[in-house]
Amino acid sequence: MLKELIGGIFVIVGLGGVAYFVRWLMNRPVPPDPWDKEVNKKDMEACSAPVCLNCTKPVNNAQQHYCDHCGNITGEYTRYIPFVNIQYNYSIFGTLWHKLKGRETLWLVRLIYFFLILFLAPVMLIIGVPVILFIKAKKIINKIVSE
Repeated sequence: MLKELIGGIFVIVGLGGVAYFVRWLMNRPVPPDPWDKEVNKKDMEACSAPVCLNCTKPVNNAQQHYCDHCGNITGEYTRYIPFVNIQYNYSIFGTLWHKLKGRETLWLVRLIYFFLILFLAPVMLIIGVPVILFIKAKKIINKIVSE
C-alpha cells in the first residue's frame, strides 16, 4: 500500500513537472525576426549565381563538378559520384604537400604530414598519377578541339 502511494505521488509530481515545463516553453518570449517579411526578388536574382568557395570566381554552369580556375569542387554531389570524385578524394595530398612546405606550420605537424605522404605515396602513384595524366590530356584535347 505504501509503495503504491509513493509511486502515485511520483507520477503526479512528474506529470506536474512536465506540465510546468511545457507551459514555460510555450510562454517564453520569442526573439524578434531580424529579416523583413518579404525578400527583394531583385536581390535574390543578383545573388543566385553560383561561385567557387575557394577562389570566389563565378562558376560557368551550376551543374559542373569542379571550378575551371582553381580545381576546387563546386558540385553539390561531386563527392558521391564514383568516377567524378577521384580528384576530390585525392586533393588532400596536394593540401598536405603545400602545408608541409609552408613555414607557418609547426614542425611536429609537418612531421605528421610527411609520414602521411610517405605511407600514402603508393596510393598516389597507382591511382593519382594516371588520373592527373588523364585530366591533363583531356584539357589538351579540349584546347585543340576548341581551336
